[in-house]
Amino acid sequence: MFRFAVEPRRHRVVGAKLVAGSGWGLVGLAVAVALAAAAHGAAIVFRDAPTAWGLDGSMLAGFVVAQLLWVAQGVAFGLLLTSPAAAIVAFFVLPTAWSALAGFVPFVGRAAPWLDVGRSTDALLGGSMRGADWAHLATSGGLWVLLPLVVGAVLLHRRELK
Repeated sequence: MFRFAVEPRRHRVVGAKLVAGSGWGLVGLAVAVALAAAAHGAAIVFRDAPTAWGLDGSMLAGFVVAQLLWVAQGVAFGLLLTSPAAAIVAFFVLPTAWSALAGFVPFVGRAAPWLDVGRSTDALLGGSMRGADWAHLATSGGLWVLLPLVVGAVLLHRRELK
């Protein structure tokens, strides 16, 4: 039950958290797509909605990549802050506050495509990623995912187990 508490190679713990979180994130995405398909089927039957419904491969791949990115961001904030409540609040509040700041401050707004995860995943979710979009996603992902993950992993390695 507490096998990870005595694991001396803590990088394995970080890897296990990322793998488990990613797995659950993909399960949640699969359930969401299945529920959307069922809801569309019900709309066809009960509301005479158009039968055409689809999700092309690039959009689905974008949803998968975005889901994995957001899960990794949540794990990274959890490692960095070591408090589930603080990590959940930071996960929702910090990117939202950054987006709001980008809307009000002009020089922050110019940097927003590079530093705002919400804005850099728009093209990914739309299935229309181009070269600059990948650069924006890599930069914002480095700031909001990779940096907290690395700092949190370093802090985890230096922390005493209780």
